[in-house]
Amino acid sequence: PRPSHRRAPGVEIPVRSAPSASGAHNPLHVDFDFARASGVVTDWAPQTALRRFNTRFMAMTKIGNQITCTAKITKKAQVAKERRVRLAITARNQQREVKAQGGAVVA
Repeated sequence: PRPSHRRAPGVEIPVRSAPSASGAHNPLHVDFDFARASGVVTDWAPQTALRRFNTRFMAMTKIGNQITCTAKITKKAQVAKERRVRLAITARNQQREVKAQGGAVVA
């Protein structure tokens, strides 16, 4: 089965005074503890196993949307004695609209 993570609807995210690299004033982008507490960050793989991560926001997400993230393994490889997988990641709301897409490489 694919790893997935669902975030509860109705969670408001406080605005931070300093914008992140994306230009958004969102603590999810800059505060790991906040992201973990909100349920966005999970522990299905330790953070130290993350080799690469990228994402592209595709559409606005409204307060109250229930976001489900899924990942599909697109490649398996061995790099210098380390087994890695490449993941295609998609975030959708309850209407199945794509809100973000990206990828990751995890050891």
